[in-house]
Amino acid sequence: MKSGNFIPGQSNRLAHTAMVMACQDPSTASPLFLFGPTGTGKTHLLHAIADQLRRRYRFRRVMHLSAEQFTNDFISSVGNSGITSFRRRYREVDALLVDDVQFLGSKKATLREMLYTVETLGGQGKPLIFAGSESPNDIEGLSDELAGRMASGLVCQLQPLDSETREKLLRRWIDERCSIPVADSLIESIAPMIAGDGRVISGIVNMLNTLQRMLSRSPELQELRQFSGQLLRSHQSATTLGLIESAVCQAFQLPADSLRSKSQTRTVSGPRKLAMYLSRQLTPSAYSEIGQHFGGRSHSTAISAERHVRDWINEGTSIGRGVTAMSAREALERVESLLRTG
Repeated sequence: MKSGNFIPGQSNRLAHTAMVMACQDPSTASPLFLFGPTGTGKTHLLHAIADQLRRRYRFRRVMHLSAEQFTNDFISSVGNSGITSFRRRYREVDALLVDDVQFLGSKKATLREMLYTVETLGGQGKPLIFAGSESPNDIEGLSDELAGRMASGLVCQLQPLDSETREKLLRRWIDERCSIPVADSLIESIAPMIAGDGRVISGIVNMLNTLQRMLSRSPELQELRQFSGQLLRSHQSATTLGLIESAVCQAFQLPADSLRSKSQTRTVSGPRKLAMYLSRQLTPSAYSEIGQHFGGRSHSTAISAERHVRDWINEGTSIGRGVTAMSAREALERVESLLRTG
């Protein structure tokens, strides 16, 4: 299946598989809901799915739009007494794809109209594909009925692009857009500095192309920093509880679900406390949210974990056991490095 310039990384394999399913057999993953932070490829995936539905199944009426466009169209139709035409336009399509669902707002009439549209098309077995910044149940203002309907098929999270994918995408766009070859050493230097946002990578490549035209040669690293250093510094990947959990498990070579388990062995309990400490330092999450994420624990457990890790850092205490054991300070540096590089 052709999917343009999007290269699915390891963390996005499930979403990519769901996209393939949606294109090969539209009824198997409907409704399909993709969610994740900006720059993770949601809009691109919707474009790719719409294109495949038109090409592969010869769907003539594929409606692909943003939630804001749907809202504006509905409001305009009500104001002009064209609600019948509006409903025909949206409920007689072969497939409906709606982007940026978080912008549907909390207007009851709009939400009700979207719900009826989704229920009508779903009842007819028509493909329904949605994308948003959060999962349906976490989008503020979305009615319970509509959120439940959107989540009734398959909900897939898209993570920021990992380091391997960032470098591949960077190299591909450099080959496509830059007239002068860029040294591998420069690519390898800037790839770790770029956040897992496809738009930021595109901006860096455009800056490289512009500097090549201005200098009549490929720029050095310090020259790229001079003109786009702010872009490199300010667009860091949003750190989440899930990303911290994954990085800690990777650092201590633990199974993915270890930190949420009931295990109190030193192999697991130390890394878990480190993850709670970093969650408090690197995210806006409350103690209660952190405790809940790591196995349904209480907020007092998260507070205690933070205090313990502070003591370990000051005292040089090691975390973990066996070959993966390391001092608390070394563990912090290791996990933070993994978070920076994806």
